[in-house]
Parts: sequence; structure tokens; C-alpha cells
Amino acid sequence: MKRTLKMYIFLCLSLLLFSISAFAATTDDTAKPIDALRKTEGTTEPAQDAYYMDVLAQTSTPLINKMPNRTDNIILTCKMINETALIPGDTFSFNQIVGNRTRERGFKPAPTFVNGQVEDSIGGGICQVSSTLYYTCLLSNLEIVSRTSHSMSPDYLEQPGFDATVCWEAIDYKFKNNTNGPIKIFTWTDGSKVYVKIMGTKMNNNTVVMESKILLVTPFKTIYRDNPNLACGETKVVQPPFTGYEVETYRVITDERGEIISRVLESKDSYKKMDKVIERSPYGSPTNTQDTSIHPLMKSPSLILYLCLTPYPEYTAICR
Repeated sequence: MKRTLKMYIFLCLSLLLFSISAFAATTDDTAKPIDALRKTEGTTEPAQDAYYMDVLAQTSTPLINKMPNRTDNIILTCKMINETALIPGDTFSFNQIVGNRTRERGFKPAPTFVNGQVEDSIGGGICQVSSTLYYTCLLSNLEIVSRTSHSMSPDYLEQPGFDATVCWEAIDYKFKNNTNGPIKIFTWTDGSKVYVKIMGTKMNNNTVVMESKILLVTPFKTIYRDNPNLACGETKVVQPPFTGYEVETYRVITDERGEIISRVLESKDSYKKMDKVIERSPYGSPTNTQDTSIHPLMKSPSLILYLCLTPYPEYTAICR
């Protein structure tokens, strides 16, 4: 009875919203009902909209490398995506919503994966938002239209296989609202984590569980390189390590009793390993600061007298 009442209320609200949107579209050529629902705040958790009655899924990933530029890029991206709404059948495009990552639009240089290396590029770090969004979509049981994994497994994810890389005009992340009602995406940060919440209306009590099956692990190596510009004994990590993986991920749907309804292969991904590179001074450890102009034994007069009176030449040589 409660479920029937809930569905009735949902359908009435849907009809009312779409009627208002249609009227606005006919009176204002610039009106965009979906865009009008988006706000620009992305640093605090949003309040629940009465129209979107259920949390389909919510996930978070930690801001492990708290570099100012990287964090600023993530905050900016969250603001651009936050409160994006999709009606049934709509497809979300990360590149379309976020746009070109340029300095003029506020993006800054930060580390990214480039040709198997870690290099700075404009907009570095925003893939953490796309990856967190991807995992939230999986748990919301939404249809994935286009997704590409990174060349190496990001360190902000607990398991490989749940990331989604993006690159302007090259690689996009897309998903479709395949539910019977509108959904809304909330993205924000609190200084320590990146959060994504997708809200809509649940049509059943099914639950999605994602499984990661690691097929192969390729450990990284530690490589040392001499750098004459470093002080004696000084070392510097110039390339962080990444473990290589071959992994399969599965989308498992269970009913309210915990029984498996379906278990489908979601993706099969390959991640390269990256060796850890440490630069070190070629001059070895710092020189001994002890005064070596006087033999240590010469600093003990009583020991010197004893050794000089012994018949062992290796000791009497000290007295010469």
C-alpha cells in the first residue's frame, strides 16, 4: 500500500513538473528545464529535493594527494556537475557538462597520467570526479554508455576496475538515465573526500553490488638513478609507483531477500605497472664529521701507554 501511494505521488509530481517545464519552454526560447535545476555550489552537501525521493546511491573517494591545484580542479568540476538533472532517456556527457579544461576557465596544472608517465597538465585531478561518478552510477544500476579505464590504477580507489578517465575531445564518460523517472546528480567536496550522490525514485527494493576479480598482479620495481645536483646522502622520489593489474568487474543485482537476480560482466581492464624511481646523490652518505686528524686511540693516554708496552707491532705503530 505504501509503495502504491509513493508511486502515485511520484507520477503526479512528474506530470506537474513536466507541464511547468513545457509551459516555460513555450514562453522563453532560452529556457532549459534541465539546466535550470543546476546550481553552482560544490563544496557543501546538498539538501534532499522533495521531487527526488530516494537516494539511488552515494559514494566517496579520499583526496589522498592534497595538492592545492589538483584540489581546486576537483572543486571546480564538482560545481559544474552539481545538481545536473536527467529525464528518462537522457544521456549524461562529462565533457559536455564540464567543457574544455583551460586556464581561462579556472583550471590549473596538476599531475595526470600521460603516455605511461605522471606529468602536469591543465585540469589534472578531475578524473577523480568522473571515477567517483562512474562507481555511483554502477551502484545506481544506470546504463553505462561510454567509459574508459586509466592506463594505471588510481590510488584513490580501493580496488582496480572502478575508474573512468576523461580527456577533452578524446575520451568521454557517458551514462544514460534508464530509469522511469528523472534523476539528479549531486557532487561536492569537504576538503578530505569527493562525494557523489544520485537521487531519483526507486521502483523496487533491489540492490547492486560490484565485484572486482583480479586476474593478474604485476608488482612494481624500485629503480635508483644518480643525480649529481643532490647533496650527499639526499634522495628524492621522482616517479611514484603503481602496481599493474588485469581485472574483471561484475555488476551483481540482488533482491530484498539477498538472492542474486543477475551477475553480469561489466568490464575487463588492464592497468600497467609503473616502477618507483628514486634519485640519489652519487657521492654516497655524508662524510664523517668526526675529527680524524688524531687517531681515536691517541685520545686515551692510559691506553696509549699500555699499548706501547705490548709486543704487538700493530699497536706500537700508533706510538710512532
